[in-house]
Amino acid sequence: MLRFSDIAAEKPTAQSAAERYREFHAALDAASLPEDRLRIIGDWDGYQRELGTWSSLVHTCASTKTPATRQRRDREYADELERA
Repeated sequence: MLRFSDIAAEKPTAQSAAERYREFHAALDAASLPEDRLRIIGDWDGYQRELGTWSSLVHTCASTKTPATRQRRDREYADELERA
């Protein structure tokens, strides 16, 4: 049985996220075949899901118990990344 505590996601940095998006844009610009563009879009979608999982975990942890200092900071950081 999967427990909530078993779910983990890597915390992104604003710099790492920006770098990934630059890579996606450069790859799309360089792609000449539709199949390549679809693969890149699939990779982008996968990255969006990774970010969404991390953000959901942060918000869930912060809202299900009295937010500790670290959880509050993580939630504020997740909110900042979503606005960027």
